[in-house]
Amino acid sequence: MTDISDRATFWPKWIEKKTKQRVLSGLNGSLLVTEHDQQFEVWKAEDIIRLLFEQNLILFIRKFNDLPEMDVFLQASKESYCDKEGRFKAYKFEGARRKTHWIVAIESWDYIAPVAGVLKELRITFDHCGVGVQTTAGGLGQATMRKSLKDQYGDDWYQHRHRRPGHPSIQILRAHSFGARQDAIDVTFHAVAYELDMKNAYSFHFRKLPTGICSRTYGDECFDHLTCFVPVRVTIKKTLHKIGLFPVRNEDKSISYPATPGTYDTWLWREHIDFLKENGLKVEVTGPGLAWDEWTNDLEYWSLMMEHLRDTAPNEATARHIKLATVAGIGRQNLPDEHYIIRENGELGVDRPLVSDGCSWDWWVHKTIDENPVNLPHWYFYGVAMCALTLTQMMLTYQDYLIGSATDAVYVREDAPGLDQFPSKDVPDLASGTWRLMKHTNVRRWKIGRFKSDQKTVLTGVPRDGRTEENINKLMEEAG
Repeated sequence: MTDISDRATFWPKWIEKKTKQRVLSGLNGSLLVTEHDQQFEVWKAEDIIRLLFEQNLILFIRKFNDLPEMDVFLQASKESYCDKEGRFKAYKFEGARRKTHWIVAIESWDYIAPVAGVLKELRITFDHCGVGVQTTAGGLGQATMRKSLKDQYGDDWYQHRHRRPGHPSIQILRAHSFGARQDAIDVTFHAVAYELDMKNAYSFHFRKLPTGICSRTYGDECFDHLTCFVPVRVTIKKTLHKIGLFPVRNEDKSISYPATPGTYDTWLWREHIDFLKENGLKVEVTGPGLAWDEWTNDLEYWSLMMEHLRDTAPNEATARHIKLATVAGIGRQNLPDEHYIIRENGELGVDRPLVSDGCSWDWWVHKTIDENPVNLPHWYFYGVAMCALTLTQMMLTYQDYLIGSATDAVYVREDAPGLDQFPSKDVPDLASGTWRLMKHTNVRRWKIGRFKSDQKTVLTGVPRDGRTEENINKLMEEAG
């Protein structure tokens, strides 16, 4: 057993000593409005930057081009963040005593425009969560995660940090892991269908996680460890199930769940291997993998905290924000080591010219590498894999009646048996991990990420305030 961590780093790197409070504001045209209904007419970049510090603001905007005098913002900011394609994410400004103020794209919160009503909804959420004002949903999720560690261990939290696997291990995890499971099995219209949804599925699967030293393991010795992530060959000798029970990455990088006879090479966690063997499949370990010999339940406290915050949310918007922050906070554990900033001087062949929102700028997109990351990708991949495994187990139960699946929910036909054993989704105070039942009428799931019924609409990637009836009908028409 060999520790292959090249340099040990630990999460969390720090925990806030006090919460950061800012006045929420949004820019709509030339009008800057605050959560307190103050209005400032702004035509110049210097006016906006001055107001950030004078009024103690965080400013949400719709897109990069909404700001006047872009060059002034780029020159005045401490950092200007974007994604790989140059789409704006945030400006960071630093004042006296390193006090920071941010201009942030509102899309992280699943909105299109930072209008007054949106600001008031976010304020209720920040007050309800009690960790100050956060720039993004992922930031809120991580802030509550850090707070949960401090709540459990007090000033000794530093002794309870968790070790990040070394870079070679992270590369293996990122190259061979799979995301959430989603299936579109029956795309025909259904007058009635039922949804089985697991309450708080993501945070529930983060209550027990591998921790400690990540070790190299070889062959069947991987089963001597508490858990492992290893390359395997799965053999299906005959068709036993109507659905695939394990993921495979195809040559075109797409993911499939094979159910037909054959031999398939993939990577799986130990728990998934045990599940396949229990269901009649042959599984052989084909090479070296990763293993852990310790468990932690430190995030169970956080999971229960987020469950409580969501259950006691004062309104639907806050409950939605907390769900978003929970998922995004988990996603932050696999934040890439690469970050992208906007800078004035670039190098051809290394940096990319900045093109954003259809406009070209005399600035460059530059990639930076975090040389000392502290997030825990193995937590992210393990939790997501266990959530997908739980979903697969429920799909197997209803394999003869499936319409589709979506991360933490299974959709079944009206004639599926045994549905009366599940509590209604409307029942309050159900524990996380409980499967809940919801009836849908006039159902259409026309592809992955697209679901429409009289009770619910799922349009993955479409901001909530952009889900107009016109847009929904257009998407359905495009799908035929």
